[in-house]
Amino acid sequence: MKKTDYYKVLGITKKATPDEIKKAWKSLAVQYHPDKHEGSRQAALKFVEAAEAYEALSDPKRRVLYDRYGHAGLADNGFTGFDNMGDVYSTISNRFEEFFDSFAGSHSDPSEVDVCENCGGTGSPNGTPPVKCEKCKGQGKVQVKKGFFTVTAQCPECKGDGRLIKEFCPQCNGLGRVSALSVKREG
Repeated sequence: MKKTDYYKVLGITKKATPDEIKKAWKSLAVQYHPDKHEGSRQAALKFVEAAEAYEALSDPKRRVLYDRYGHAGLADNGFTGFDNMGDVYSTISNRFEEFFDSFAGSHSDPSEVDVCENCGGTGSPNGTPPVKCEKCKGQGKVQVKKGFFTVTAQCPECKGDGRLIKEFCPQCNGLGRVSALSVKREG
């Protein structure tokens, strides 16, 4: 399947500043977040596509590769993008926390985000721990042959984490954390 141009996905130009990239991502993340469109496959795909574009363009090294060689340049260097929501959550969950904490107006109040009681913070249902990635044997990196050369690259399966969550906690969608506000609403 052909991937859409990341700049078009985010609605920005190639001259966009890092702040403009982040602003475009935040806008699309809010617009297509799965919590706002429960069960909508189209919204989930847009969310994943926007997250992938942000992940590629917010990293200066990846952006240079993308600008020079397109999607192939990123793939040759270990970034294969996201296939589903699980990929998004496992790769940039720390950015979600930072992002949603900024909506609450505080970066330092620990009561804003709680450990998910349903999974104990693991992101897996019933608190089952993530499993070791079989592709990289838990190392987060794989050896890729490029002609006569062997290159070490980020594992495309676990995105460099070395672990995979096979099934996501329904309460936190694999993040391991929930908003303190949602806990108060439910309780």
